Amino acid sequence: MDGGGSGPGSIKLHELIEKHGGEIYADLLARYGVDIHGIFDGSLPPKHALALVEALPLDSATVLAMRGGPDFYGWDRHAYLIADLIDAVLHLHHVTVAANSKNPKKVPEPDPYPRPKQKAAREPDILLRKLRGENVKTNTGVGPGSLIPLPPPKR
Repeated sequence: MDGGGSGPGSIKLHELIEKHGGEIYADLLARYGVDIHGIFDGSLPPKHALALVEALPLDSATVLAMRGGPDFYGWDRHAYLIADLIDAVLHLHHVTVAANSKNPKKVPEPDPYPRPKQKAAREPDILLRKLRGENVKTNTGVGPGSLIPLPPPKR
């Protein structure tokens, strides 16, 4: 990495490339004409690449992958607002029917409009966490930062 690995944004960019490298490569090339390999030869500073990735629109492959995959295609701010409006109308309908019913407790609650589900976030690897300065416990080694504690001091 000739000049591309130690600049601002390197760790965050590394995390993103590790998780979504293919999508980032495709989006940057298709949308901006930028080849991500420029990071490694020094022609693309990591902070510039990170700025481009962070500016990708909601319908980009990278953002869709970060949100959970193709289930999120088309789910922008407006789609969530429409789903909330549908839920509100269903709730108002339920309240109206229950209020005009002889037994309001038997009127079933409406199901919410289906929305895509977020994938569970996975833990970043130990190297990235250590680079951030976090106290990381590993399965190997003895002492601070490991699962095997140091023995108590001799008296």
